[in-house]
Amino acid sequence: VKEGKALPHIITYTFYENGIWMGGSGATLPVAIYMMFLAKSKLLKKVGRLAIGPSIFNVNEPIMFGVPIVLNPFLMIPFMIAPIAVLTVTYFGTSLGIFPHTTGTIIPWTTPYFISGYLMTGGKIMG
Repeated sequence: VKEGKALPHIITYTFYENGIWMGGSGATLPVAIYMMFLAKSKLLKKVGRLAIGPSIFNVNEPIMFGVPIVLNPFLMIPFMIAPIAVLTVTYFGTSLGIFPHTTGTIIPWTTPYFISGYLMTGGKIMG
């Protein structure tokens, strides 16, 4: 970071904490958006509407226990694969220069996803 140079490594604490957990553990923000608009079940639509607010701030307990994802073998695999997919895309996008490097600034984990991306890359809009 000294003299405006990029950090030597892509994966930093901020990259891990704010770049991978989109909507909390399991990257459940897209799940909340899907449930809010496209779910056929009235119960899941209601859970999606209630969970979208906390999910924006990376708090996903309403989805974890409202769907439920906890102890559900059918949802366990996507729950584990989604953060790996986000990590892979973000890591290779950063290494190829598509996404900017993080600056090392520690952003609170409850910062909304799009704001934290902007802040952790030093104000770059592609963050």
